[in-house]
Amino acid sequence: MDIYIVEDEKVTYMHLKMILERYGHKVIGNTGCGEEAIKEIIALKPDLVFMDIILLDDIDGIEVVEMCRKHIKSLNVVFLTALSNRKIEERIMKTPYKGLFHKPLNERKIKGMLEEIEEELLAESKP
Repeated sequence: MDIYIVEDEKVTYMHLKMILERYGHKVIGNTGCGEEAIKEIIALKPDLVFMDIILLDDIDGIEVVEMCRKHIKSLNVVFLTALSNRKIEERIMKTPYKGLFHKPLNERKIKGMLEEIEEELLAESKP
């Protein structure tokens, strides 16, 4: 799968990139800024986006997803967060997503989720 990562922490980004590439996925872009993420996701149309909630600019990851979905209705998103906050969780629940991971990341869980998403995408692409 072609995957875009929106993550402002370099260590987390590098760890996630390593996991994704280990299982044969291609990271086609990354940023830690919401505005840049919107432009690049719309232009690149990745199969999957890993989206951090808190970003470097004034827009958060949930808002980025909402903006991108105006252009890509079937955007597949996995949220990443270091926070456990009721308000954020309520906002996430209102936004369709494929997964939610709390940092630090768990490779085994990410691998399992990637396999499920690949199966769904394969099933959707069959006539």
